[in-house]
Amino acid sequence: MIVGSFTTEKEYPWFALLTDHSRTFHTCAGSLITNQHVLTAAHCYDDLATEAEMRDYFLILVEVPTRCDFSPLTDIFGQQRVVLHPQFRRSREYSNDIAVITLNRTTTKMPICLPPIYYQRPVKVIAIGYGYENNYASSRPCELKEVDLYVISNKRCKDNSNVGHMYQKDHICAYGTYKDACQGDSGGPLQFRGSDGLYRLAGIISTGLGCANLNFPAFYIDVYFHLFWIYVQINSD
Repeated sequence: MIVGSFTTEKEYPWFALLTDHSRTFHTCAGSLITNQHVLTAAHCYDDLATEAEMRDYFLILVEVPTRCDFSPLTDIFGQQRVVLHPQFRRSREYSNDIAVITLNRTTTKMPICLPPIYYQRPVKVIAIGYGYENNYASSRPCELKEVDLYVISNKRCKDNSNVGHMYQKDHICAYGTYKDACQGDSGGPLQFRGSDGLYRLAGIISTGLGCANLNFPAFYIDVYFHLFWIYVQINSD
């Protein structure tokens, strides 16, 4: 996360980290959406050819207040099943960049709520993650960070001269002045707090051109757009 602030312990228990089995290489993030399912970005599994390879590659860490010295709060899971959206293609500007992970057991950690059926897209959102803190991939925080962003309309996004050519119908465009998610944040939550005080998942951190460049909004996968597909996956286990 570029700029932003550090979160407090237990603030976001649904935050998940995708890591190798040594727990030293953290590629992507995700969001716990049930007691056994994590939502992430399909491109996190890009170089893995089969479901067996995808299933065996990552460990999933849930509730991760620090990545440098794992907290006793953190639960560690294997992957029982990984389902990528069948229409995901990186070459299509990351359209359908969404995947559902089934954990190898249930957890008591609190999941984040999915958006309701009757839903108005929020204007103010929060991205969280452990990604790089600058465009040069030279610094990553030990503590979980959050950054406040603003969602812009589909039309403004499509008309943007810098990134409009990348826009897809399942994208949310969001930006902050010199604030952004960055490499290493992929798959993590773009969330908002409703009037009822509950956090809900608006999007999945997906892609962009650079990080925090002025007038270069980033792209997030619209969770509401894929809500039916998500429910099919979590109810098929």
